[in-house]
Amino acid sequence: AKGCEIFTVEDILDLFPVVKTVDCTSKDAEDFIEKGRMLLSQGHLNAAYAQLNDAQNILQQTYGPMHEQSAQCFSLMALTCYRAQDIPQAVELQQKALVVYKRLLGVDHPETAYAHSTMALYLHSMGETKHALQHIKRALFLLEMMCGPHHPDVAAAHINAAMIYQDSKQVAKALEHLRHAKNTFIKVLGPKHAQIGLCDHTIAVALALMGNFREAINQEIQSKSIYSASLGDKHPRVQESKVWLSWFTKNAVEVEKSIANKDSATINPLHSNSSISPFVWVNLRQLAPPRGYSPQQLLNFFNVPRVVKKKNVESEGEGQADAQQDQEEQEKEETQKALSKSQKRKLKRKAKKMKAQAAKETVDKAPAAAAK
Repeated sequence: AKGCEIFTVEDILDLFPVVKTVDCTSKDAEDFIEKGRMLLSQGHLNAAYAQLNDAQNILQQTYGPMHEQSAQCFSLMALTCYRAQDIPQAVELQQKALVVYKRLLGVDHPETAYAHSTMALYLHSMGETKHALQHIKRALFLLEMMCGPHHPDVAAAHINAAMIYQDSKQVAKALEHLRHAKNTFIKVLGPKHAQIGLCDHTIAVALALMGNFREAINQEIQSKSIYSASLGDKHPRVQESKVWLSWFTKNAVEVEKSIANKDSATINPLHSNSSISPFVWVNLRQLAPPRGYSPQQLLNFFNVPRVVKKKNVESEGEGQADAQQDQEEQEKEETQKALSKSQKRKLKRKAKKMKAQAAKETVDKAPAAAAK
């Protein structure tokens, strides 16, 4: 009826919105991020960085920097730079991801805690131990608050903190974190899990760095027995454990001799890289394989097309000319796989222009050769 109110105050009492905001995502950026993640897992750092850079450009133009996809992209780009051994650039990108996570998801969100833990690893690799400890302690506090003290992520954070303490020569604090991580893993995974063997091994290394080689041997024997039961006697982990046992035993003998002769013991190094502790060496060789690329070199590689100079093969025989041509075609295919569509078009136009110029030079040289 006319004059009747459609809605009254009583109609909207105790009415609460189910969704306050709509989380919009870019399908194109998501595709680029997935491609970059896949290439990164395969070890193709240059192609992965290019894909992630394209995704970041799309997100910047669409949403701006304050978007959760932007934070994911920053994190993956930081990981790419870390594996390319450009640690300062990795720290800068991870800091951007951490800022975005804090502002969008809050300081007590799991993604924020994981970003703190990753930042600690990058800072530790750069030599910023003090700041790395601040971030790993923050991550440990947040994970314990959200997940409780008995959670695998909490144990992993304890191991990361132990790694930083141990490499900064605070082995006693590292040993405390390692034992806490082992107790957590035993409650969650059981006493015979392979992760317990890894904890025993890291505790053995920490005890060896403190000079307690007898206890280190006992811990390494426990680690070897767990690996043998769960993985088999021929597994590389078991063989590596035998090497560590040999090293511990050799140094234990040296310590006993020095005590008997009242001399200083000489510790035999296990590997040639003496700039980092054995524990860090064992862990980082899987996380950061050595790569000879920097992000600036990666960008230059994609912005400047590679032009293969043709060699004079007239006097080298047809076989060598065919081999050279096959190599050029293979390099061209590898380069074009990683290029974007616009860069491919530019490269094709440039190739056509070079072919036309070469044909023109051939036509110009033909009359001169006939006259001679």
